Amino acid sequence: MLARWLNRLEPVHKAETREELEAITRQDLVEREMFVVLDGLFEAFDGDRRLQVLGQGELFGEVAFFRRDQQRTATVRAACDGRLLLVRAKSLERLIDEKPRIAAQILLALGSVMADRIASLVSIAVPQAEEEAKDVG
Repeated sequence: MLARWLNRLEPVHKAETREELEAITRQDLVEREMFVVLDGLFEAFDGDRRLQVLGQGELFGEVAFFRRDQQRTATVRAACDGRLLLVRAKSLERLIDEKPRIAAQILLALGSVMADRIASLVSIAVPQAEEEAKDVG
């Protein structure tokens, strides 16, 4: 859903081609941009630990995009050749001024993606915490 909206909005995004093993962003960098995968696979890492493989239509970089300190929480690299939509904060801010309805739809789609991620994390963390509490008690 998010990629569909971004594809319609030339001022908000820029398509980029990335080569296998190319680093897209690095953990702890301060940046105000996020990415939507158009095609290919991209891997997110925390140090040497692989966190996730991202494919077509998936989003990354949203944490740094919306956090005040704008610090990256993971390193992302291309697992194979692929294409990304680059979304910069300034472009989205301009869209809010120029086309607020479309900007609102994009922000709602981003909120939906982030809510799904939080729900997924909670569904993993809560059972683990309950199991650990049983072990302690």
